[in-house]
Amino acid sequence: MLQLSLGTAFKSGPGYCFFQELDSFRLLWRKKMARSIFYKLIFLAAVTMLSCLPFPVLAVDEPPGEVIRAADEGLAIFLKDKPAPARQYLGFEKREDVDSVVLGEGFPIYTIPPATFLKGDFSQSLQSLAVPTGLWQFLVVSGGVPKALLTVDLVNGVWTPVSIGSVGLAREIGALMETWAPSDGYRCRIFRVYQAKSDFAELSKDGRVVGVVPFGSSVAATGGTTQGGAVKRYSPTTILDAQDLLIGLRSSVVSNLQSDR
Repeated sequence: MLQLSLGTAFKSGPGYCFFQELDSFRLLWRKKMARSIFYKLIFLAAVTMLSCLPFPVLAVDEPPGEVIRAADEGLAIFLKDKPAPARQYLGFEKREDVDSVVLGEGFPIYTIPPATFLKGDFSQSLQSLAVPTGLWQFLVVSGGVPKALLTVDLVNGVWTPVSIGSVGLAREIGALMETWAPSDGYRCRIFRVYQAKSDFAELSKDGRVVGVVPFGSSVAATGGTTQGGAVKRYSPTTILDAQDLLIGLRSSVVSNLQSDR
């Protein structure tokens, strides 16, 4: 009787309420942990599935507003406010050419680190090897024709137009975008290999890499020969495997690095 009375008293006392609340808390905590583990398992499964898919191309960046504003300023600094001889050097023969000038496509510039070329291992995908330079370039278009490239860089925390030129490369990029039009779903990333003084574009469609297109500077740097075959001149329809082109550029990069020592 005493034991029954004590048990009844405990169940109706404050101690029993405390342990009852503690059990409720434990039950709630276990449910939350189970739910957390469940979501983590779903996330890990999704990551595993994505890792089994073919490598997608990196999303093509759109220039931020402040970069575009800097490029617009560059048109005035480098063209509209310049004397005629300076404009004519860039191919703007007439004042009308300058008056009708507009910014064309803007794109970030990527590169491949020299250490990658020294190592000589190009088995990884191009997007794994790519490093952004921090530079943006814009086609300078007049009368529907690409005339030059305008470069924007971050200087002391401010986006600033720093140069204009590369007339030949501007025309090659323009021809590339005309052949593989963005309206048809094609996208390109522009690469500059500084140690080989060469440029090429990575071409993709629907998020998948099609291949790389060497510009004239890359054709010259490879000597017109790559593992993918002979490439004697620039053509927007010449598509190579990225590994073949990088192997072709390696000797030029290594030679230039050694000569700088």
